[in-house]
Amino acid sequence: MKDSSGRRARRTRSESGRAPRGFDERRGGSVGSGQASGVGLAPPRKAGEAYQRSPSSQRTAKSDVIFGKHSVRAVFRARPESIHRVIMRKGAARYLQEFIDLSHEAGIEPELLRSGEFLRLGGLSEDDKHQGVFVIADPLKVHSEYDFDLLDDASVVIVLDQLSNPQNFGTIIRTAAFFKVDGIVWLKNRAVDVDSTVTRVAVGATELVKLFRVTNLARSLELLKERGFWVYGFDERAAKTLAETEFDAKTVIIIGAEGEGMRLRTKLHCDELVRIPGGRPGVENLNAAVAAGIVMARIAPARPETSH
Repeated sequence: MKDSSGRRARRTRSESGRAPRGFDERRGGSVGSGQASGVGLAPPRKAGEAYQRSPSSQRTAKSDVIFGKHSVRAVFRARPESIHRVIMRKGAARYLQEFIDLSHEAGIEPELLRSGEFLRLGGLSEDDKHQGVFVIADPLKVHSEYDFDLLDDASVVIVLDQLSNPQNFGTIIRTAAFFKVDGIVWLKNRAVDVDSTVTRVAVGATELVKLFRVTNLARSLELLKERGFWVYGFDERAAKTLAETEFDAKTVIIIGAEGEGMRLRTKLHCDELVRIPGGRPGVENLNAAVAAGIVMARIAPARPETSH
């Protein structure tokens, strides 16, 4: 239902408890990053005497090691003030002039280390795609449901219902960054978190999408509805297909867990249930990251181009 201005009318709280359209009640249903454990955060060597870090930035708490060109570049672009040290492997510096320049712009003198020391300090192995550079930085900022005001002007938010596979999570984050999704919401408990695998697969995209780890998904969906979002849950049993769905200007997309899909409680908080058409015996559903990518690609053409 839409109001006189053409926007969908948001249902009241009392109505939101009804089963969404398309729901059959009978059926119920990068770059790597990680703790720099043991890494001492001694004051970095200065790029010049005019630059001086404040004492508060010399952290001794947990920090992240972020490695690889794409991921390091993303940190410099998104939050250069969070970087404490820039480490390069001797012999690779001649291929990393971009990062030497970025370091100097941030007031940091990059450190050149022999291969063994480079790997030990970063907690890396030769199998890691570090490309000869990593930074030690403050941990990535992950928001909560109390920060949803950051989404007041958002258009598309992805919600993950108990997603457990870190590679899928990393792929979804990278795809979301590509299609300029405004935020990703996922559960704090019984679900994947942003770990070294996720950030490696996302290849820097964790710096480009607002991330929200929440305690109660049902409550979070209601908070998003209060901000004008229309909630679409993707379910293989839904009557309406992706092509048949008209998405709202403020859209929440819910992707369920691998194999299990959305939980019943989550479905009850959806405004509409939608399915991706296709499938055959033995291949009834899609990988969560693939499904999310198809949905984001479908929504993206309808979004205005932005500079972010």
